[in-house]
Amino acid sequence: MNQQELANQLIQLIEQDEYKENGKFLSEREIMKRFDIGRSTVRGALSTLTCLGYIYRIHGKGTFVKDTSKSCSLYSVTRSSQSITETGMMPAHDVIAKRIVPASKKVSKNLQICPGDDVLMLNIVRRANAEPINYTVSWVPMLPVFKGLPGKKFAEFSITDILKNQYHVLPKHTIHNIQPVLLSKEVADILETTENFPVLLFESVTWGILNDMVFPIEYFKCYYKTDKSQFSYMQYHTVV
Repeated sequence: MNQQELANQLIQLIEQDEYKENGKFLSEREIMKRFDIGRSTVRGALSTLTCLGYIYRIHGKGTFVKDTSKSCSLYSVTRSSQSITETGMMPAHDVIAKRIVPASKKVSKNLQICPGDDVLMLNIVRRANAEPINYTVSWVPMLPVFKGLPGKKFAEFSITDILKNQYHVLPKHTIHNIQPVLLSKEVADILETTENFPVLLFESVTWGILNDMVFPIEYFKCYYKTDKSQFSYMQYHTVV
């Protein structure tokens, strides 16, 4: 039996409801014994099932069947507390780094400031039921209206909530660019997964409004794991 044949056999087990959604799936050792097959073939088949959205794997805990009955709106995915709550899980986030840095050319272009201007850089890990689900790097311009911003409680509140409630800057819209990427070892370690793990990268700019002026208030890159997530959106059609 080759890798694809084994993957087809395992998919049959899942589609026949032999294993409950979000329940534990067969371990590598159990599959090897059940099908009398080598470890490399088993790992290849499990990798195929992960890519096809049938299973997800948690380091140190095992392999689980993916729950396809729940999804979150693609429009809210980077507002992670909302999207995580939509799937019935408990959201949490950790600020693992916070510092003032000079804006690079790319950061300055997205925030419409000068290269070298001070920006507040935040590194944030967001979790669902204590498991890391995305890693976000945010840059916020250190504008005169944002006096005292580095001292705010980002571990308790989101960036947009702080800007809204403490600086009266209302978020107006966010422009997202989305692409599939493979994780570097550094980001993979943060997300407790493996190097070259496939994720969705959201590269985005949020615009805000203050005193009738509209300007960029945050540029961020969000690496979103999709092994336990699926997304939905509603498309409207013009009735002729």
